[in-house]
Amino acid sequence: MQRLLPTVALTLLLPASAAAQAQHRLACEFDTAAHIRWDSIDIGLAAGWDRTGKKKMPDDFLAAAQVIQAHFRPPEHLRLPLWARVTEKSDTLPDESEWIGHGLDTDVQFWLSDSGRLANERIELDGTSPELVMSLVAAIRRADSAGEFLPPSPAVRHAQGAIQLRLVDVPHTIPPSVTLLRIRIPVLIVDSAASFLWMPPVEYPQTGRRVQVGERALVQLVVGVNGRPDTTTIKVLYASYREFADEALRGAKEAHFRPAKVAGCPVPVVVRMPIDFLIRQ
Repeated sequence: MQRLLPTVALTLLLPASAAAQAQHRLACEFDTAAHIRWDSIDIGLAAGWDRTGKKKMPDDFLAAAQVIQAHFRPPEHLRLPLWARVTEKSDTLPDESEWIGHGLDTDVQFWLSDSGRLANERIELDGTSPELVMSLVAAIRRADSAGEFLPPSPAVRHAQGAIQLRLVDVPHTIPPSVTLLRIRIPVLIVDSAASFLWMPPVEYPQTGRRVQVGERALVQLVVGVNGRPDTTTIKVLYASYREFADEALRGAKEAHFRPAKVAGCPVPVVVRMPIDFLIRQ
């Protein structure tokens, strides 16, 4: 029997800090209705990925996702910042269908003891919607109280019992996943995409020099209406070594962009930016 997905409404979450408000405040007004498209997204849980793509993730991860699904209660509504509702077509990167977008891409990590119970109070989530984060944390705690997580395999015990999951767009995800909820988002379509202008050169880390490899890191960030990154939103989506990730973060913080626009008005938007590390002889 097909599982009936609950549909959750979405409301706008305004930035709390004065600095964030200044960075994302629209400089002019336009008819939003003329630029809105309603998108439906089926959100699910899948095993977390190895960022280097070099090893298979343990079966424990999907088993934990199935347990969380059974205890998940969707929030009545979700709040998202304006930038999470703005979308554009990137000319520089292929469509990465494994990402949900809209600020909803969330990594989930918690730790199990050898008996399959939560090893500590630490549950890490990096999502933008506070309601979705709280619903996931509550589901994990309910599953733990019911004693339904399986004892971890030797591979997971070797990693201190860490369970790694991620939220995915279920219809566009190749790996097995479990469905949680469906959301409808009023998406604001830009007329002109944000475009990269400049960033300081990145230094090639010593780790890369030792192994003599080129490297590409992939960074996600929000470009504000002033063309500068919102440094609180920068995250590395991919890097083979931590040193590359750290250097990519440093460079991304200083990047300059031409902001995205709707009807001539600058708007904040999420962009994904590749950063290449080249070996210079």
